[in-house]
Amino acid sequence: MENLTILKTLPTFSEEINQKNILNYFKGPTLIELDFDKKDWVVVSILLHGNETVGLELLNQLKKVIGNRTPNRNLAILVGNVQACAQNLRHLSDQMDFNRIWSDEGENLLARDFIGWIKDKKLFASIDLHNNTGKNPLYACITHIDPQTVYLGSLFSRNLVFFEEPKHVFSRRFGALAPSITLECGQSCNQMGRKKSVDFVHDVLHMGKLNLPVGPLDLSIYHTVIRVKVPQDLNVGFQYQKYDLVFPENIDEYNFTPLKEGQLLAKTKLSKIPLHLINDQNEDLTNEYLHLNPGGDIILKKEVVPSMFTKDLNVMKSDSFGYLMETYDLGDK
Repeated sequence: MENLTILKTLPTFSEEINQKNILNYFKGPTLIELDFDKKDWVVVSILLHGNETVGLELLNQLKKVIGNRTPNRNLAILVGNVQACAQNLRHLSDQMDFNRIWSDEGENLLARDFIGWIKDKKLFASIDLHNNTGKNPLYACITHIDPQTVYLGSLFSRNLVFFEEPKHVFSRRFGALAPSITLECGQSCNQMGRKKSVDFVHDVLHMGKLNLPVGPLDLSIYHTVIRVKVPQDLNVGFQYQKYDLVFPENIDEYNFTPLKEGQLLAKTKLSKIPLHLINDQNEDLTNEYLHLNPGGDIILKKEVVPSMFTKDLNVMKSDSFGYLMETYDLGDK
């Protein structure tokens, strides 16, 4: 468990912060509290997953984020799993996932310290910065469907993903207090994702009220309905190699592309489908979504839109292979 260090001034970095030198500046989870004597706060969380480094750009561009004039609100930056960042890992083997700890009843000291800090603050917006390992467009995730949250997400991307599980993620915990979004900024090497995240935080810090547009928003909204799990002991590979489960070489290019009924998802030499498709109620719906034909082809039984399909075997087995989504109509709520 990790205690939270609080810094009340802007740190001075003598060099550009990266994964190799981050422990020279942060020994553990750290909250950078920049109080500009405004009534409300923007909270930004970075490095909740240590190998998702888009947030380092925010640290390196802090002067640009703050700008030449005093922002309209205060800024707090939560710097998360720096130990895992230094090793380019999501989290260390003896750590919890830092984006699965955000429960009032949890025992994690980092979460308890931060929740204690924020309880007497007026929150304007919460922004959680992430990368993903697969090939995805830049998009925003939301856990609440209120107009302000949807609008805030739309300022980053026209692609929004609404999800309800997992429950104890950062954006869901603070979405009850203010508009709260997760920015999925592409892979860590994505320069556009880095730039857009910095510009977005600057704009939210300096904008006026979160006024809603008069007309409808031009958005593609998806609802995550299935998490695709791969057993940890499964022999997994890609293309034509002889593994227990074989995905197409370009499987991560399927992300945000509608897949029709009958689409080949994978191949297996096993007698049953070696995947688990789990819904928000923790029900296994594998047989509702997938069919195994006699030749070992794993075929979709209904139309879906995948997201976060990854070729990173560590992420695949420790968290998930990815998600299946359905299009979402705001009129449903």
